[in-house]
Amino acid sequence: MIERQTRVLVVTPLGEGGRGGIDRMMDEIRPYGQSSDFRDLSISFWATRGSGRGLRAVGTYLFFLLRLLAICVFRRPDVVHINLSSGGSVIRKVAICAICRTFGVRYIVHLHGSRFRQYWNSSGPIVGRFIAFIFTKADRVFVLGSVWQAFVVGKLPQIAERLYILPNACRRGGASETPDAIVRLIFLGQVGERKGTFDLIEALALLPPDLRWQAILAGDGETKRASALARQRGLQDKVQVLGWVGPDRIRALLGSSQILALPSYDENLPMSVIEAMAWGLAVVTTPVGAVEDIIVDGERGLLVAPGDIRTLAARLEQVISSGPMRETLGRNARAFYEEHLSIDRYAARLHAHWIEVASDRGGIARSGHLLTQGN
Repeated sequence: MIERQTRVLVVTPLGEGGRGGIDRMMDEIRPYGQSSDFRDLSISFWATRGSGRGLRAVGTYLFFLLRLLAICVFRRPDVVHINLSSGGSVIRKVAICAICRTFGVRYIVHLHGSRFRQYWNSSGPIVGRFIAFIFTKADRVFVLGSVWQAFVVGKLPQIAERLYILPNACRRGGASETPDAIVRLIFLGQVGERKGTFDLIEALALLPPDLRWQAILAGDGETKRASALARQRGLQDKVQVLGWVGPDRIRALLGSSQILALPSYDENLPMSVIEAMAWGLAVVTTPVGAVEDIIVDGERGLLVAPGDIRTLAARLEQVISSGPMRETLGRNARAFYEEHLSIDRYAARLHAHWIEVASDRGGIARSGHLLTQGN
């Protein structure tokens, strides 16, 4: 007798190929649905708003709710995995959670979003109740790092026993190209103030003129402003602003670079830092969100306070000038990635959580530390 597969519905914002960090993370999981290790699962991925805007996005969401109601009635999923961010994501997801609870469907909330702390702290009583409902009615809650664990438990201590740290992960990187005399630096993320893009350009403008480097800024957002600032600082021959690039191009850029710079003001746990670690790049970033769970200053990367442009320039000069430093930071970062942040490890943990929630079992050992919590 063939045992029935556990049905898992994964809720994402944009869908396959979406430009946000949530969809990039969930896209890493999609191939596992066809693997032999996941043969006991039937995994579906549904988008709540898709790539459209305005009325089209509203239509996508309403159609999503109708589909959810239909499957809850006729072919109920065993687990719904709900990816959550701030703003409109909360409003959309509270209805999804309410439907799940009405039909007795177990659900997991997976918290993303770099500014969720500010959003929750500044929300009014109605939105605050929505957020509390989403979390307290969940069978499990995933956060990306220890800082988010402390924040959520501080708000809702009653869910501490159902909250797990599940850091982002990515595919293993390949072998980086052997660098020539010019050191290549990459920025991956939405171009703008929050990611520190303009601080990075200002810091690059402070580097000694005889230092040999090139920088590529890849991401959507305020690309015209970034290009204009690079020209104003005389960096038009050294800084290239590409705009949005797809996953294959990202891997090619990582493979041809030696340094990742991400001087953000707010993050949850940035995918670009994990991807850089997977490729053995030297990472220069800021201690925001859960970054300090994975980057130890001077050991697996270099940390600079957000907005400190002069120190950022000094650390960039240091790592651009020193091949041995880049190699040591990159080697340590890759070793940490292999042990803790590989996509195989992430997928195995998700599989275990989904099966346990579906069968209403506990059992994944809890610990307050990122590297020991879960399987």
